[in-house]
Amino acid sequence: LKPTAARKRTNVMATQPETYETRQALSLQITNTGDSPILDTYMKGYEKVFTLPDESEDRDGFAACLALNHGREHERLASEYGEFREIVGVAHEAETGIVGGANFFAGPVQLEDGSTVVSVHLNYAHIDEEFRRSGRLHEMVDEISKIAAGAFTDEEVPVVTFLEQNDPLAMSREDYVKDTEASGIDQVDRLNAWTRLGAKIVDFPYVQPELAPGEEPNRTLALAAITKDMDKIPNELLRGHLHRFFGVSVAKGEGLARSAEEQLEMLDSPQAPRNYGLINPEPAVARLKTMSRDSLPEGNIRDFARQEEGSAMNRKLQIAQQMQFQASIG
Repeated sequence: LKPTAARKRTNVMATQPETYETRQALSLQITNTGDSPILDTYMKGYEKVFTLPDESEDRDGFAACLALNHGREHERLASEYGEFREIVGVAHEAETGIVGGANFFAGPVQLEDGSTVVSVHLNYAHIDEEFRRSGRLHEMVDEISKIAAGAFTDEEVPVVTFLEQNDPLAMSREDYVKDTEASGIDQVDRLNAWTRLGAKIVDFPYVQPELAPGEEPNRTLALAAITKDMDKIPNELLRGHLHRFFGVSVAKGEGLARSAEEQLEMLDSPQAPRNYGLINPEPAVARLKTMSRDSLPEGNIRDFARQEEGSAMNRKLQIAQQMQFQASIG
């Protein structure tokens, strides 16, 4: 594993917000408390972008998650799930003001070989519409991984950032249109934006557990990962990450939903693979961008991307064989 450079330890357990200056003059103002004005600022941008009931939380939900960073409840959950931090932040620039925001959840996971990986779950991230296509999202995500790593160690450690992506093939037409109109970005274009940032689809049948009592689990999301350190995800990393994420960030310490338990049971099964592949969605995105919304294939993006990646590899192999043959006959 090639380690990602981690910044000096960040005291994200402090009650006061911290501003982390990046090289490009964008700053992340972060908080881990629900009574911070940073959360209020974050919610203004968040509510414009994340509009579907089954994929979004209200302010009380965020405040409840942030409260778990402190006190006896934090101690109880950390003893059960491992150390963690839940953070909300807004991206700010001196000349332009607020340009976006993010909510992420992080913690260390120990692998079978004794090494440690810091896993991040990027719950929500957005750049305001007028500042998109400027490199700011890439900048913000990169700095989040450094902040997350620095929260747990001063050493250089691998970092994997997981995120949920809307699945344009699994979404209902109504949700597809509603989310596109509210966010200002088409679902395939959104997938393409994350692909350009290096996000690859984890080859695992992910389901987002219900975010609140009475809601349904969300089966229209794909789990993706951004990492400079791995070309596949070890079972123990995915299991450790999801166990903690489901128990703390989703269930808020109230017990796992059945949909969460089913996924952990799948990972614990003797038939479970030791590693889960990372599917490059670039060929699938290129194909989808040639289609109209009404002509998108049925199914899910994970299967489609795996198929398109395989087809692209076969085409490259055929071209290489043809060139080799032509060279041999001279």
